This record gives sequence, C-alpha cells and structure tokens, in this order.
Amino acid sequence: MTEKELLEKINQSKDKSIKITPRELLKCFDQERRSKFNILRIKQFLQEKELVTSPDFLNVYMDVNVELKKKPKAKISNANEEETVDYDPVSRIQLLESANRFPVTVKRECSIQEATTLMLLHDYSQLPVMNGARQVHGLITWETIGNNLIHGGDKTLVKDFMKKDVTIISDTTTLFDAVKFIIQNEVVLIKNDKNAICGLVTATDISEQFVTISEPFLILEQIENHIRKLLDGKFSIDKLKEVANEEERSSRIKSISDLTFGEYIRLMESPENWEEMNLSIDRSTFVKRLEQIRRIRNDVMHFHPDGIAEKDFDILRKTSSFFESLSGYMK
Repeated sequence: MTEKELLEKINQSKDKSIKITPRELLKCFDQERRSKFNILRIKQFLQEKELVTSPDFLNVYMDVNVELKKKPKAKISNANEEETVDYDPVSRIQLLESANRFPVTVKRECSIQEATTLMLLHDYSQLPVMNGARQVHGLITWETIGNNLIHGGDKTLVKDFMKKDVTIISDTTTLFDAVKFIIQNEVVLIKNDKNAICGLVTATDISEQFVTISEPFLILEQIENHIRKLLDGKFSIDKLKEVANEEERSSRIKSISDLTFGEYIRLMESPENWEEMNLSIDRSTFVKRLEQIRRIRNDVMHFHPDGIAEKDFDILRKTSSFFESLSGYMK
C-alpha cells in the first residue's frame, strides 16, 4: 500500500479511520523499522494530512493495531486548547514481540505428560498454568518437574508440579525495569491494560533482543577501528584540524581518534588527501559507502528495540568484511 492508497482508504472509511499496524504503516513509506529519520518522515506526513495514530505508532509493538484517523476539528468549547500527541519517549516491554504473544498454557488438572509434551514440542522451558487470560495459578518448569520427581510419589497432574509464585508485570513497565525482573525470575508474564495476560518474556528473549541491538554497535566499532588504521600516520595534525566541523573543536584534535565519523569522510573526500592514502580502490565509491555507514550509525546510536533493517545490517556486515580484506591486502 502506497501513501496515496493509504489516504484513499482513510477517506473511503465511514468514520475516516482505519486499523493499521506500525509495520504496515512503515511499508507505506517503503521502510522496515522506526528509525529516527523514518519517524520524522512519517510524522511530517501525518501532520500535513491532519492525521494521528492512537495510540502513537511509536509506543506499541510492530504488529499491534493502532487507529489511524483524521484529527478531530476544534470545537468552540476547547478552541484554545492545543491537541497533543500521546508520545511516550520511554521504551517499554510492550515493544517486544514475546510481550504481545499469548503464551502456550496448561490447566491445573492437565496431566504432567501433556505438559511435558507441549514443552518439548515448542522447545519451552516453562508453561504458565492458567484458566483463561486473567486467572494465573502458577508456572510449571523443568526445574519444578525435576524437584518433584526427586521426591517420588504417584503425582500425575500439573497442579502437583507447579510453583505458585509467578511474577506478573504490566506491559507499560519500562524495558530496563522489566529486564531486572526477568534476570531475577528468569521468566515473567505480561498483562495489558485490561488486566489480561498478553505475553511471556524469558531471559532468553531478552538475550536475543540485546544481541540484535548490540551487534550493529560492535560492527560499527570494527569499521571505525579499520578507518583509523587506514588514516593512521598519513596526515599531519594541521590537516586533521582542517576537516573539523567547528573551529573551536579543531583545537582539541590531537590525533586521528579525535575525529568524528563525518570528519573521517570529509578527510577522504579530498582527492589530494586520497592520494596520500595510496589505496588501489575508487574514492567516490568508497566515500559513498561511508556515507551509508554514517546514516546507519546515526540510526543505531538512537537505541530502539526494533533494531535496524536487515538491508542496513547487510551493509554493515559487507563493509566490515571489505575492511578485513583491505587490511589483509595492506599487510
């Protein structure tokens, strides 16, 4: 669906509103994630077309529906009031996929064989023991099963193997606060504003999430280290100061490491400087790739649970591999 088709769909609806997920909204702009620049573009579009999302498309998981609608017209009674967008600057646990996926559950009276079969089939280490979305009785885990089996007996039902102490947190809990609960308890259940369980988040989920977020940081660090290695010993301090963004900042530049990423690019953009580097690669193509890396870098530095787009990940990985090859060639 294009931007034009999106507007047509809204205008054709009876109440001038539609249900749409953040992922679908991003696709209308040919984007995959909520990066700083994508957000600005979409926000500008919404403002120009007098549209608003409720709740804000930034505050919910990518596949949760929000309402995209026309902004209400001002009434006489509140003509002096300014409409505000309910934007939450804090990342919350509800942004994670697992916090929005109702867990596989068992009932108290289920057999332990049924529970363990479900755990094996889904490769789960635990199952909530529940009756419906609002009634949590406990949690059954491989640990609770093992502890009970050690003591023997003829117990056969889930209720005999579960632990009743279950940590339940709101989906509006900040991501960093939620991590503390998850590290302490290994697993937490998530409840929504209707007091119903809507997800289950484990320490494994958090680990995978932070690997997704941290990997780009590590690759970017490798790329910057390679750039510094390429530039090391090639230019005088005065030459480095010439590319400083600000005159005041130039006085603090004492080495290659003091340059910003943009200043690295500015240094290598100069044909004269490029000659000093003595590289058998095309300057224009190389600098163009570094501009792409700078854009991705700016995105990555604005930490967001969505991570980065796969196409940007691919650019980072290939650029890192390129530098590895170049470094080997220069030895």
